[in-house]
Amino acid sequence: MPTIGSIVRTYCLWQTNMKLVRISGITTGVLYGLYYSYYKSWFIVMGDIILLVTSILSIYKNDLQSKKGKKAENENFSS
Repeated sequence: MPTIGSIVRTYCLWQTNMKLVRISGITTGVLYGLYYSYYKSWFIVMGDIILLVTSILSIYKNDLQSKKGKKAENENFSS
């Protein structure tokens, strides 16, 4: 699983879209988290959960909120 996560992350790092890089952080985190929980490395799983929460907050802040702001800005501009 970590190998698949690393391949996904590496592919997304070569792309120019930062949204893909942020999403790959979540997929990689989930795959690594499953792997480490299988081997009962709970300390590393806790670190992985912190990375997942950070990635989710980053997507919310940079992708979802910016879309709402741009949408509202376009509606105000066209009025």
